[in-house]
Amino acid sequence: MITKNYKSIFSYVAAMAIGLFVASCDQEDNTGWSTFSPTSPAITITTEVNNATLVENNQVYTFTVTLSESQLVDVKVYPIQIGGDATLGDDFTLTGSLVISAGSLSTSGEIKILKDDVIEGTETVKIQIGTEKTANAAITPATMDFTILNYEDGDLAIDMGWAMSKVTDDAGNEMSATAFADLRLLISTTPSNNDDDLIGGADGGSFESYVLSSTKPDGVYYVVADFYEASDIVRDIDLNLEFNQAGVITGDSYDYPAALSNLGTCSLNYYVMTKIIKSGTNYTFEDVSTLSYDLSPYTPWAFGFDSVDAWSPAEGYPSHIEVKEICDGFFIQGINAEWM
Repeated sequence: MITKNYKSIFSYVAAMAIGLFVASCDQEDNTGWSTFSPTSPAITITTEVNNATLVENNQVYTFTVTLSESQLVDVKVYPIQIGGDATLGDDFTLTGSLVISAGSLSTSGEIKILKDDVIEGTETVKIQIGTEKTANAAITPATMDFTILNYEDGDLAIDMGWAMSKVTDDAGNEMSATAFADLRLLISTTPSNNDDDLIGGADGGSFESYVLSSTKPDGVYYVVADFYEASDIVRDIDLNLEFNQAGVITGDSYDYPAALSNLGTCSLNYYVMTKIIKSGTNYTFEDVSTLSYDLSPYTPWAFGFDSVDAWSPAEGYPSHIEVKEICDGFFIQGINAEWM
């Protein structure tokens, strides 16, 4: 028979045992998805572009913040404007703060360059991602610089973008068009990229934009693309042009599939896209679609069989050698390893 006092002691001990059991179960259940002792993780910031020159057209550029390991608490990172004369809310919008939730590894934000009808001069903005307010993680801030071209009444804004025919490298890893190739947008008085004939152009770190001023002389101008540099992975490149004139032309677009190949990236390899006929503040366009020289398939050059050895078939290995002359040398295919 348990007395009143012993009943109280028994109830207390039982409650303690149950509490310890539940706590033990909770910790066991959480094992594998969280860290019980906080750490000081490293933060990596990747941006879509580091530096871009563009005509305002509601373009969005993203950035991603990644932790080296997940945490028990939320981690906050703050993007801020640290330079330039563009105005937040009027000329661009920016993600106010980034929160990597407890247990997560990354999150993304964006800056959007706003399109408006206000005629104004060129503006700039410098964005820094990461400040001293992020106290529970090691962070090295990243920056993004933008030059915003606000074309004036009568000007013609020209935007050029491009895409790879296959968006992955040879290992199957996805590759952005701007990481694959850095192209130049050129405006020329002749259908070429000759320096003496150029009246202007753009060569930034991303897709290119140029404003043809209404003060330029009337006449014919050609829009040309060529290479600043490109990856060693050979791909065809699709080009796109868009024209805008305040209150007159809105998003007049032209596509040029497989216009260029980075098989050779010297100055001889360029593509003439469009002819612009300017008369005062009136602009008309003609599709030119001309490659600077032939990039057709290789030309057969020689055919034969290699010498016979202990590892080859009785007649030897065939070699069908084909060559192509491009830029400063010859490209050869069809030579098998035994021949070499």
